[in-house]
Amino acid sequence: MDIGHLAIRGLFVILILFFLSLVGAITFPLATPTTGGAGLVNFLVFLLVMLFLAVVGYLFGKGIRTAKKPAEAIILTYIGALAMGAILTIPPLLQLPYIANVHLNWLGSNWYSAPLTIFIIGSPIMLTFLAGD
Repeated sequence: MDIGHLAIRGLFVILILFFLSLVGAITFPLATPTTGGAGLVNFLVFLLVMLFLAVVGYLFGKGIRTAKKPAEAIILTYIGALAMGAILTIPPLLQLPYIANVHLNWLGSNWYSAPLTIFIIGSPIMLTFLAGD
């Protein structure tokens, strides 16, 4: 696991989350103003959470690239995209700070809007870890 490539992909994940916050899919945690030294601590904990997400994405991507059959790789890619989006929904449900809050009803209030939101958020993140190498 190359730390340099992992850090670059982690920055791409932060950039993707920022763009998703512009369209209203998530609330970017660094957008809220803080006073004193809490802003630096918030930023460092946010980077730690993004590093964890990058490691999980790297491991998903490494496993998908080792798949021998194309259909198996496609199925694993869709499962990985749902898992990456679901990872981002767990900390706000546990009320943990310093991570993006996913708006599950971003696409509406139908029964399929929450899974579709998770997939739309997880797909570009998963694509980040599948491209390259």
